[in-house]
Amino acid sequence: MKRKGLITHLLVAALIFSSVSVAGNSGEVAAKAKKAPKLNATSKNLEVGNTTTVKIKANGTKIKKVTWKTNKKKVATVKGNKKSAKITAKGKGTAKITATVKYKGGKKKLTCTVKVSIAAVKTTEIPATTTTAAAQPTAVATQPANNGTPAPVATATPTPKPYYYEYNYFGKFDASKASQPNENMYINFVLSDSWSTNTKLSAINSLEFKVDSEASAIVDLWVAEYDCDISSSSAKKICDFEINGTKGQDINLVNEIAGNSDIAALDSTGNGRLSFGFAPQDGKTSFIIHDMYVNYKDNNLTEEAHHEAAISEETCSIGSAKTAYTTEKQRVEDANKEIDKINEGKPDIEKLAKETFNKTLKDYVNEKPEGMFETLPKDSSKAIEDYPIGMAKITENLGYKFGTCVTYNLIKNDPEFCKLLAHHCDSITAMNEFKAYSLLDKDATLAAYEKDPNAMPQMKYQKADEICEWAQANNIKIRGHALVWDNAMEENHRWFFTEGYDQNGTYASNDVCRARLQWYVDQVMRHFQEKYPDVVYCWDVVNEGIDENSGDKLKVRQNRGGQNPFYYHCSSQANGQGENYIKFTFDCAYDTREAMINEGLLKPDKEGDDIVKTRQKIELVYNDYNVIESNKRPYVKALVEALNEDPNRQLVDTVGCQGYLGDYQKQGSCLRDEWWQKPIETIKIFADMQPSVKVQLTEMAMRNFEWSKLPEHGDFAAKLFSELAEINGETNNSFTSMSIWAFIDDPVMNKVEESFDYWQYAPFSGMFDDVYRVKPAFQYAYDILKAKAGM
Repeated sequence: MKRKGLITHLLVAALIFSSVSVAGNSGEVAAKAKKAPKLNATSKNLEVGNTTTVKIKANGTKIKKVTWKTNKKKVATVKGNKKSAKITAKGKGTAKITATVKYKGGKKKLTCTVKVSIAAVKTTEIPATTTTAAAQPTAVATQPANNGTPAPVATATPTPKPYYYEYNYFGKFDASKASQPNENMYINFVLSDSWSTNTKLSAINSLEFKVDSEASAIVDLWVAEYDCDISSSSAKKICDFEINGTKGQDINLVNEIAGNSDIAALDSTGNGRLSFGFAPQDGKTSFIIHDMYVNYKDNNLTEEAHHEAAISEETCSIGSAKTAYTTEKQRVEDANKEIDKINEGKPDIEKLAKETFNKTLKDYVNEKPEGMFETLPKDSSKAIEDYPIGMAKITENLGYKFGTCVTYNLIKNDPEFCKLLAHHCDSITAMNEFKAYSLLDKDATLAAYEKDPNAMPQMKYQKADEICEWAQANNIKIRGHALVWDNAMEENHRWFFTEGYDQNGTYASNDVCRARLQWYVDQVMRHFQEKYPDVVYCWDVVNEGIDENSGDKLKVRQNRGGQNPFYYHCSSQANGQGENYIKFTFDCAYDTREAMINEGLLKPDKEGDDIVKTRQKIELVYNDYNVIESNKRPYVKALVEALNEDPNRQLVDTVGCQGYLGDYQKQGSCLRDEWWQKPIETIKIFADMQPSVKVQLTEMAMRNFEWSKLPEHGDFAAKLFSELAEINGETNNSFTSMSIWAFIDDPVMNKVEESFDYWQYAPFSGMFDDVYRVKPAFQYAYDILKAKAGM
C-alpha cells in the first residue's frame, strides 16, 4: 500500500481555497466559474495490485455531486467522492472510469481510460525470523554496545518468496500431498453487511476469483454453512470448473451460483456465512486461489455489492483438519461437563481432574503433509518497517498514550500481534483478565473460609500477571480495567456477597459486603504495584456505573438484566440507600493509593515531585459507555462533580469515555462527521470542569461494517486524529490516552453468532486487516499525527 501524504493534501486544498477567495479580481473568478470541471488525467497505466488517484479539477465552479463508475470491475475498481477517486488495478485489460459530475451550471460525464498490465515476477528476500515459544512473552530487546572489534557477519543466501506472494490474499492447495482421499481446501466468507442483506445467502449472484496452476484439471466446488469438509454429509457439490495451467486465470461463476438451491438452503441458518470447498477431481493437482470476490444484491443498494473474500489463516484451511479440531474440542468440553457433574459436592481431594485442550486449528493443519496447504500468514513486518517511528512515540509528543485491548491468548499465542503492539503502542487494556470475575478465586476463598469464618475473598492472578510481565518487558503501560463492574457478578459471582460465600446463600449484611469490597480493591491495587511497579498507570475504579433510566437520584445503575449487587449490597445502607457504592469504591481506591505513597510503594519519579504529581502515576478513572452522547453525558458529569466535591480529596482524576463511533448494529450513519465530532466535544466539556479532570478514550472503534467503505473509513480516521492532534493545545493537556478496541479487522464476524461483537466493533473497523497489514485508517492517521508532531 502506497503512503499518502494526506496532511499535505489537506493543507494544499486549504491554501487553494484561500487563494481563490482572496486573490485576483471578481472578473477572473466569474470567468473560471463558467468553465466545466475536468479530470486531471484522461489515461492511466497501472500494474495489477497498484493504485492511483484521479482528481476533479473544478475550474472555479461548485461541484454538487460526482458519481464514479467502472465498466470492468475485474480490470479496475473505483472508489471516490466529490474531489477525487482511488482506482485499483485488479486484472490485465483496459477499463473505462467515468465520473458523472453535476455542477453549478450543468452536468458532464468525464472519462479516464485505465490500462492494466501484469507486473514482472519479482523475488524478495525473506528476513530471518526467530521462533519464540508460545509460553514465553515476546519482548523487544536492545543489544548491549560492543566496544571491541566487531565480529564478522555471515552473509545468508537470500531465499526468494514464491511468486504467489505478490498477490493480495491467496490459498494454496496441493492435492498430491494428501495422505487420505476426499481432502479439500475451504475458504470461508461472511456477508459483512449481513444486517443490510438480512443474511440471505440466496442474494449471492456470482463468484469470481483467479487461479494459478501448472497443469490443466477439473476442480469441484462445494458449499457448506462453514468450514467446508467435503467428506461431511453437510457439504454439497454445486458445480465444477476447469483450470488451464496458467497464472492469473479468471474464473467467473454466474449461472452456477445464482439461484443455486444448495446455497439458498443455507438461508435458514440466518447468519450470512458460507464456505466454499475446492477439490481437484484427479486428486493430485496443485493450484492457488486468490483475488476472490462474492457478488450479491444488497437490499439497501441499487447496485450489486462486490465484496472481497479474505483468504488468510483466519478464513482458509483444510476441511478435514477443521473437522478433527472441532470434534476433539467438543469431546473435551462434553467430557468436562460430565466431570463437573461427578465432582459436584465432593471435597477437593476426591474431585476428578478435568481434561485440557490447548491445541489450535493451526496445530491440526501442521499435522498434514508438508506442502499440502499454505495461505497468507499474519505478518506485521510491513506495518513496522514502513512506519519506523512507532505511533505511540508520535502521540507522546502530542500529549497522550496510544494503545489497544489485548487478551491472554493473544499475548501468549500470537507473536506477530505482539510485535505490532510493541512497536506502535505504549498502553494496553486487558479485555477481561483484570476484572473481578476473572481475578476472584471461589475455591481458594471457600478453603480460606473453612479455616477462618472471617476470611476475605481470595484472588488468582496468573493470567493478569503474565500480561503484566509481557508489558513490563516491552516498556508498555497497562490500563487497569476494571476494579468494579457489575456485569456477570450476580449471575456467576453472587457468592462474593453472600454468607459463607455460598452462590445460592443469603446475602451478607452491607457492612460485610463493603468490608470485602474494600479488601478486594486494596489487595488488587497493591498486588500489581508491588510486583510490577508503575506498570499499571490507571484504574477504571468503577466501570459503567450510570444508567440514565435508573430511579436513583444520581442515576447510579440499579440493574443490568438482573440486579446490580454492588448497588444493593455495597451501599452504606440496605437496598441502595445511604452512600452509594461508587463513592465508597473510589474512597477505597484513593485510600489505598495514599497508603502506597506513604509506605514508599508508589514513589515520586524524581526528588522534589509533589504528592499531586505522584498520585497521577496511578490515575483513578470513572469509565462508562455513551459518555459522548448528550443524553448520558450530563449524568456522568454530575456524578464526577459529586465525587470531587471535597476540594481536599479529589476522588476522580480522569473520565474514561468508551467511544464506539458510528451506527449501532449496521452501517447506517457510520463514518459521518457527526461521529468523530462527538468525542472531541466531550473532551472539551470535561476539560472545563472544576476541579479539572483528565479525559481518556478508553474503548474506541471507528465502526465500519462493509469492506467496500475502506477509503471512507480512512478519511474518517484522518479527520478524527487530526482533531486529536490539536486537542491538548485547546484543553490544557486534558486528553491523556487513546485505546482502540477495534484495532484489527475480523472479516468473518457475523451478526448471529457474535452479535454483540458485530454490533460493537463491526467486521472492518480495524486500523489493520486480519493479517496485520496497514489499512488507510492507520496510514492516514499516522501521516497526519507525524506531521503535526513535527517528526
